[in-house]
Amino acid sequence: MTSKRLREASMPILFSSCYQRLEYPAAAEDIIPQKLWQYVRTLHLKCVCRPLRAFPHTVYDDAHPPTDPVVCGAFHRWLTDVAVRKMPRLTEVVFDNCKYIPVHGLPWRTVRAMLTIPNLHHFAIASLRICPTADDTVEWGDSGLQPSAALSSFRYWVRDPTPTRSFPAEERGLDTVVRAFHASLETLDLPSEPAPIQLMCSLSWPRLRELRLRGLRWTTPSTPIVSLFACMPHLRTLVLQLYEPEHVDARAVWPRGFSATYPWPELEYLSISHPDADDDIYAHLPPTLRGLALRSWPHFCVQIKNDNEYPPRDLRWSFPMANASSILRILQRCGTPDLRTLELEYEVDEPGVDAELLQYVAASFPRLRTLELHRYRNGDPVVPTAEIARYLSPLAELAMLKLHLDFPGTPPPAFSPADQRRFCNSKALAAYDVTLRSTAATFASALTYTSPSLREIWVLRYVAYRGPMWADFSVIRADGGAPGAAEVRVQRQDGRFYMSRT
Repeated sequence: MTSKRLREASMPILFSSCYQRLEYPAAAEDIIPQKLWQYVRTLHLKCVCRPLRAFPHTVYDDAHPPTDPVVCGAFHRWLTDVAVRKMPRLTEVVFDNCKYIPVHGLPWRTVRAMLTIPNLHHFAIASLRICPTADDTVEWGDSGLQPSAALSSFRYWVRDPTPTRSFPAEERGLDTVVRAFHASLETLDLPSEPAPIQLMCSLSWPRLRELRLRGLRWTTPSTPIVSLFACMPHLRTLVLQLYEPEHVDARAVWPRGFSATYPWPELEYLSISHPDADDDIYAHLPPTLRGLALRSWPHFCVQIKNDNEYPPRDLRWSFPMANASSILRILQRCGTPDLRTLELEYEVDEPGVDAELLQYVAASFPRLRTLELHRYRNGDPVVPTAEIARYLSPLAELAMLKLHLDFPGTPPPAFSPADQRRFCNSKALAAYDVTLRSTAATFASALTYTSPSLREIWVLRYVAYRGPMWADFSVIRADGGAPGAAEVRVQRQDGRFYMSRT
């Protein structure tokens, strides 16, 4: 048996993070015993309720019938309004939802209660909507509570493969949050549709280090982003995963000829969806930059998954993928030889350009530690795996390589029994697994001779009912990692989710 002193010493470690799935309202003491409240630093609550509007045959607990399927009924008001105030060490709160439900979320009173926790540093809402209905006034109210002065991170992530429709109460809620916390926030992650863009560009952001916006590109204000967000001079991460309204061409962050001064001298990571080779932002990137992503959004492999899962009428994006020539032009404008991470997505176009691009990557960014390459064949019947590996072999510091080479015969996503029988039969999957392993082995053999640091190779595959995932291969050298010729083998690990929320 452990001593009382040892148990007491371990309590702050054992119970610093609490995770709970909630199907219907429960009092806080039914979730976390009250004697443990004093130790909780991170509270993660996941909604697993099934609103009647989405699932009309759901049977609910008689004591907790849902009053409004739009407003999440799983989070008991006493829990969110009272109990968390008796958790003195609480610094992080996460609300999450396990299902995709278009309109289901948290009322303002719940959001407000969280944002007034005195020591709250991080607040995240994932796959739930803020203020999905105007059930109360979007303001701080007369409760005497004040916005937390400590909040440094606010993340609001909406899982929606279709254009996200915003709601007036949601827009007012985000407006209120931005006004209250712009001076303290270091991280801000928002869907673009309800985000108060006009307000954001009019405020000062003295501490903001990370800005992420994803969704439909706004039309107002029309000011180029290089000027629009010049009020955020200390940005280190800028992620713009935006797609344009129908029949509108993608707009440059810094249009050619636009008079501006580069506003983010400390930038370390930049991700711009639908990159434009004429965008002047690439010619002004600072020497601090360590990561660059040139991708579509949604990523094309995710678009393929969505095309199989959702009716075409619900998917309103349709953008040509960047070709190898345009990606090469962009990289040639970048004076950033110290990149550590590079993510590329392109379609092969003119003969020889693909090879020139890959050789340029290896020669111009010799310090890369992670390379993610999505190469689409454009109808070519053969993928030159060995040649691609040879072009990348000079990357002596590469530790992780992520590949999607669009092999012929790749089993597509399956989201119905019929799809699974057609595309995911055991014979096809077995053959594709051989291709994955062979690909990993080819790259491991080519790169480990000059890249003794290479440890992992991930190859994209589709998993039935789940979409794209990574097949993870560990690279194992017989000599323990010394450079030069050696026996190299790859060992399959567990699959990894393709995308995270960060």
